[in-house]
Amino acid sequence: MGGIGGMLVPWIETGATLVLHHPIDLPVFLGQLASEKITYTVAPPPLLNMLLRNDAMLEGLDLSNIRAITSGSAPLDPWMVEGWHDRGIEIVNAFGSNEGASLLSTASTVPDPAERARYFPFPERAGVEVRLVDSDMGVEITEPGQPGELRFKGVTVFSGYLGSDGAEFDGDGFYRTGDIFERAISIDGRPLLRFIDRAKDIIIRGGMNVSAAEVEALVSTHPDVAECAVVASPDPDLGERVAVFVVPTDSAAPSVADLAEHLRGLDVASYKLPERVETIAVLPRNPVGKVVKAELRDMLAAATAS
Repeated sequence: MGGIGGMLVPWIETGATLVLHHPIDLPVFLGQLASEKITYTVAPPPLLNMLLRNDAMLEGLDLSNIRAITSGSAPLDPWMVEGWHDRGIEIVNAFGSNEGASLLSTASTVPDPAERARYFPFPERAGVEVRLVDSDMGVEITEPGQPGELRFKGVTVFSGYLGSDGAEFDGDGFYRTGDIFERAISIDGRPLLRFIDRAKDIIIRGGMNVSAAEVEALVSTHPDVAECAVVASPDPDLGERVAVFVVPTDSAAPSVADLAEHLRGLDVASYKLPERVETIAVLPRNPVGKVVKAELRDMLAAATAS
């Protein structure tokens, strides 16, 4: 769906030149940006993060034609969106699924680059309805600040999984995305949606809900962290604790104490602090670039058992 909605349809609608690139080969990709005078492209968050952290790789690279880059498949880091903004390049934040649910946050709808990493405007496409629902109570959420499951209904949404009993839809025909958002209000009074996390990625530590995506965004600001992923570590007393897998930069991976000190400097609540750090060379990803957290949980369980 990213290829169709992010590249194929815009190409057809604008009559532009489409330059193909697959599979990803970084030197070839960067060379194409300059040689083909690319004005718009799509790139995953880890690639955009890595380029900003590597000045040597960007030196001498002609990016003068690039106006915008769309990114998604994982929460964007505010510092990354701001970093490319400072280079004169707009980062478009895309949230979507193969089932036909999609949100876009652009400079015209969310001008502040740091806010654009987390906030999306309500879609204004004809025939598409969006609502937030309290999954426990089954009621729609209309007030800001209260998290709920994002649900979609309309012409873009698929008709169901093959052989399914229809459980992916609620009683009103809205597709259950399994993603947790909350309503927010922008400076100009427009309603926005703030991504919190996948429902299954909410860590419940001693009765307190911790968003893995939020902790990942915070941990990634540590200078020794190239990438990270946060999962729940089972605990007999608290139920779950926060564990983080870290791909370090050229420096050594930060310890639990290092991360705690760094996050406390950002005024992060104590119950959100990682209590276990595992160093990993590369995060496991599926074919579309999303981190496969089931593999990380299995690795955590194996390490605990040994």
